[in-house]
Amino acid sequence: MDKSTSNKKGDSLTFEQWMEKFFLDPFTSYLDESEFRIDVYETTEEYIVEALLQEYLPKQLEVEVNHDVLTIKMEAEEIGKTFRKKRNIRFPFYIYNHSINAFYDHGILEVKIKKTKNTHTNQKKQIQVKSIK
Repeated sequence: MDKSTSNKKGDSLTFEQWMEKFFLDPFTSYLDESEFRIDVYETTEEYIVEALLQEYLPKQLEVEVNHDVLTIKMEAEEIGKTFRKKRNIRFPFYIYNHSINAFYDHGILEVKIKKTKNTHTNQKKQIQVKSIK
């Protein structure tokens, strides 16, 4: 399998190069502290994004895909105040046409993106967050 990907500028990056660039970006570290921590890794069959979202319920979480961007949002209300947090992860390739599932268990949201593409052509979609019990 060719792991190189092409970004919008036509440059070719491997997924490992993209991850290194992503995690060395000081803005990523800032968002890990100010919003919520995320981790990205890959297996032979999928890319996995984990978000540390303790003390929330699956119904307070939203996962959305638009072209090459995975968005994780959290909204909670506490004593009349609404708290919102959001992270965007821009992949070096389009992910909207990949099979994507999201699972929430014990404060960790896990989003699994299959490496193989499916026939889904919608460029924007909501991903249902499933609770593991």
